[in-house]
Amino acid sequence: MLNGIIGTKIGGVLSSKHLRALEEATGVESTAAAISRLAKKYGDAAAGWAFTQASLRQRAAAKFDRASEMLFDRPGYEMASHEHVAAWRASRFPAGAPVLDMTCGIGGDLLALGGRGPVAGCDIDEARCELARHNADVFGVEALISCRDGRELLADFDYVLLDPARRTQERRRLKPEMFEPNPWDLIEELRAKRQAAIKLSPMLPDELLESFGGRTEFVSFRGECREALVWLGAEAGSGVGAVRCDDGEVLESCPSPDPASAPMRWIYEADPAAIRAHALGGFGLASLGDSPGYLTGDEEVRTPWLTQWECIWSGAWRKKVVQAELRSLGARVTIVKKRGIPDDPDQIRRQLKSGGDEAITLFLYRSGASSKAALCRKI
Repeated sequence: MLNGIIGTKIGGVLSSKHLRALEEATGVESTAAAISRLAKKYGDAAAGWAFTQASLRQRAAAKFDRASEMLFDRPGYEMASHEHVAAWRASRFPAGAPVLDMTCGIGGDLLALGGRGPVAGCDIDEARCELARHNADVFGVEALISCRDGRELLADFDYVLLDPARRTQERRRLKPEMFEPNPWDLIEELRAKRQAAIKLSPMLPDELLESFGGRTEFVSFRGECREALVWLGAEAGSGVGAVRCDDGEVLESCPSPDPASAPMRWIYEADPAAIRAHALGGFGLASLGDSPGYLTGDEEVRTPWLTQWECIWSGAWRKKVVQAELRSLGARVTIVKKRGIPDDPDQIRRQLKSGGDEAITLFLYRSGASSKAALCRKI
């Protein structure tokens, strides 16, 4: 049984045969013969949906521990946050306070919000509402899910999450005015809430994010900058910062450090969310050349925001020079990290022939008009 949905329709399109087909497609390679065999039993549409759904479940396992029991569509899966990121975001709303998920999609955020208190979800796509109902049932989350425009309920809630649709089946939407719904159409209502969050791409320019007002946070999880959150309302706060979902640590924006003329004893690579939040000035380190994200210093700095290497050689970026230094060190380059250098990292690594057994990281960066290199040991 698939959590009470067998024998019902999903979005008026998917019937019990679709779900029985999914059970039979799970764990089966989607060969032409397998699809044909399922199509003869359940029809072409059900067979195609079943194998697509089985594939989406496999991919969604990177985001949801119980993906094998859930239902997805491709844009909904792609837009959904990792469940740990969603749980962290949900924790920012007061426990027990009702929250409106204006665009619940397949229910990723709805599940997390429902784990901390009452939640209502809306979506204009009936099929996605049924997916969300199924997924809420999988996790035992009680949620009021309505196939309607979330704006119809906006006035009834003090706490709101808006995750506007940024993808279609064909492409990614890049401008907020193309999102559904357009955040600018709701901005005054959201600013009037006690707290409202808008989930956006971290690639949006600073000026645009700042124009929303409130507070902008760049969200880090497992070393990746996953999203930008704009917090609005009386409880939102202000400024710009980075947040690690892994441990809840917050790093506030800080003026950029001065550049160093050459690497010092230690080289650091900053968390992408810290880079995006312009929050690298508080570590007491210098920037490595003109590269945003590489830092250097003689004092050792231990923080989860920085990954650390010991610099053992630095100089101009010349393959022959670096190769000779590797031979003298008895080392080989296993990782190439670069900023502002056009060369392909994998090609560089292959071209630098092994000089020994010690694994070395090669940093490439720009300093003015010059290309620079540094050989480092991982700490």
